[in-house]
Amino acid sequence: MQIPTAFNTHNLTVFSQVAKESFYSQQKKVKTARTPLQLVKSANTHILCKSQSLEEASTISATFDITYLGYFSADDYDLKIEFSPSEKIHKAMVSPISVYPLLEDLNLPVPPDYRSKLHLSFFSDEFERMKIRAEKVLSGEFTETKIRLFATRNLQITRKLFHDTSILFRTQATASVNETNNSDVYIIYILNLFVIRAMVFYTKFFKPYIGEQPLSEESMREQLHHQLPTAMKYPWLFDQRPPLNKTLNSFVFNSIANAPPETYAVKGASMQKDIPEFDPKLIQTLQQLKGKFKINCNTNILLDVFYQFLKTKNPDGSPYLECEIANLVTLLSEFFTDKDDVALNPSSIRTVLKPSNFKKRPHPDDPKRIDVSKSSNNIE
Repeated sequence: MQIPTAFNTHNLTVFSQVAKESFYSQQKKVKTARTPLQLVKSANTHILCKSQSLEEASTISATFDITYLGYFSADDYDLKIEFSPSEKIHKAMVSPISVYPLLEDLNLPVPPDYRSKLHLSFFSDEFERMKIRAEKVLSGEFTETKIRLFATRNLQITRKLFHDTSILFRTQATASVNETNNSDVYIIYILNLFVIRAMVFYTKFFKPYIGEQPLSEESMREQLHHQLPTAMKYPWLFDQRPPLNKTLNSFVFNSIANAPPETYAVKGASMQKDIPEFDPKLIQTLQQLKGKFKINCNTNILLDVFYQFLKTKNPDGSPYLECEIANLVTLLSEFFTDKDDVALNPSSIRTVLKPSNFKKRPHPDDPKRIDVSKSSNNIE
């Protein structure tokens, strides 16, 4: 299997782009991203190859080990081939279908608003993908020289990135109230903390190859704080999680930013309503509904309907059904059964819902297929 060309770029592209304000210079992209997955897709959708032939594009893309781009498994990405009429070529494109939660404790302050939560999930996902890519290098068929070059290059880029992000934070934190806001300060601050942890990770993970002593995360954080005395006008940034023995009694009542990020979704500009952490009545209701929805037709027919709802657009550009694939898979596998009363398999659901797996869905000419577009007037 080949390694995708996009993998040859350095391992911290997303962090670098934010530091260079490439995402903030495209305000439309930031404003229209209503969920972390949308932002993750915008940064991690890659073109694997281009070809004038559909068959050739399919063959070439099949030779790549796409997990090198930062995926745990093939179930975590969507590979599709699109035709560009203007260029008259077929493009094999890969994009993520889920957001990876942060699996480490970075001792982060709680996000002050929705935009901050969005970027926290975005950075968390990128950090986990960075670790996956590093592990792939170490476990792959690479020579010791190539592993050393990969580790050294990314460590040096991370050091330069920390220099840039700390300057950016100082600029944000010392600006007047009219020139900045808490959301911007928070985003750049946690970006610094993720970059610091990335440097520590590289020195520890590749220690046998680069021969450097692991860096001290505490000293680098102190370095960041000491050079920014004026940033203390934002004290909430430094009001981080206290030691464990001080939180045990109030753990269930406090919000912890380091917990695996939830998927945040909003409708328009409104915030998602808070959902109680524990609702016995709701849990009892859900338990009673498990397996109560029986599909007496071919399951692919129903899954194809969901697929059409996800892909069919209203005149305003919004899909008939808006949700994350992972959540839809969970819903269907937990509450729906086939005609033999067997719960639907999550892996099978994901397979049918992948755009590239059109052969798994009913053919457009199949008389049993339900064509959503013919009922569009009723739906709207």
